[in-house]
Amino acid sequence: ALREIRQIDGVAAAAPILFLGGVQVTFGRYRTEATVMGIDPVEGEKLEVKMAAGRYLCRGDHRAVVVGHRIPEVFQTQARTGGKGRRMSGKPGQHPPPTEELTPPQNRYGTKHGTKARVNLLHKTVSLGFERFSAERGESTKTVRVRVVGVMAETGGQNDLNLVIPLKTARDLHHWREGVTRAQAQSRGYESAKVKVKGPEMVEEVQQEIERLGFSSFSMKQMLQAVGTLSKIVQVILGGIGGIALLVASFGIMNTMIMSIYERTREIGILKVIGSSVGDIKRIFLFEAGAIGFAGGVLGLLVGWTGTQLINFAASAFIVRAGGNPVTVAYVPLWLALFAVGFTTLVGLVAGLYPAVRAARLEPLTAIRQE
Repeated sequence: ALREIRQIDGVAAAAPILFLGGVQVTFGRYRTEATVMGIDPVEGEKLEVKMAAGRYLCRGDHRAVVVGHRIPEVFQTQARTGGKGRRMSGKPGQHPPPTEELTPPQNRYGTKHGTKARVNLLHKTVSLGFERFSAERGESTKTVRVRVVGVMAETGGQNDLNLVIPLKTARDLHHWREGVTRAQAQSRGYESAKVKVKGPEMVEEVQQEIERLGFSSFSMKQMLQAVGTLSKIVQVILGGIGGIALLVASFGIMNTMIMSIYERTREIGILKVIGSSVGDIKRIFLFEAGAIGFAGGVLGLLVGWTGTQLINFAASAFIVRAGGNPVTVAYVPLWLALFAVGFTTLVGLVAGLYPAVRAARLEPLTAIRQE
């Protein structure tokens, strides 16, 4: 199947993936848990995985591993087995870590994310602890020592907490864990494969061809489309609410300007008597209506910007507390701010048209006599 996938037009690489599940990762007296997956180094090189440090797996690698970006941040100090044992936290007098390493600060979730503290793993040897259980042999463990050859760039997803080892090493561990022969294990195939296409415009076509072979597929483009659809729905809903608000606001401006005519009838009459033209009267009222719309737009923009800052602060605080990265949930781009103020000004001008025309049609003598 992999050979057929590689022959599809637009496919640059198709790398088989063998998942080994969670393992215990030990480095000195630090440890953490991570998910291990095996990948073909030859095809893996073609995937062009972005690296933060070091290199990706290549042909000839055996006891090598590439770690996710957040792995160096999630190590915890192991408990020392002396007497009852105690959890080491790097406090003074409790065996501080070696000077060439940087102890990650701890919180209730493990590492306090968002700091610069990272254990230096590049070109260091770490131990991977695998476990298996069988009815005949009971529970047993196996430790494999591998050398870290690279740290992947941050993706913001699950890959940041994964370990990648050569496919041959993963197969050997899979045979041991499952208690089967190589032939039996290989006949089961792989859980999944990672396919790289030559261009974003070819993703959908390649997915269709893969699905014709009888496999399900998933791409980030599908996720983006789903997010885009949801975003459009939210925009339509918020746009409808905003449209209703603008309609109500336009009636409010119109009502304000009409009331202004009744209150300033005598003033309008005097303006006409001293030589103001119909156009002058219209411009005065239109300017006032536009000023109301402009002031409302600026005030609404300030309220909206403050609201986005509060939303981003609350969302980032919650995610950082859970061990994630700060995020920007909502923002107000400059073009949207300028458009909002301009549009509210336009609404004010439109709402002021009728009051302006009505004010311009008042008879001067009638307006002067009115108290």
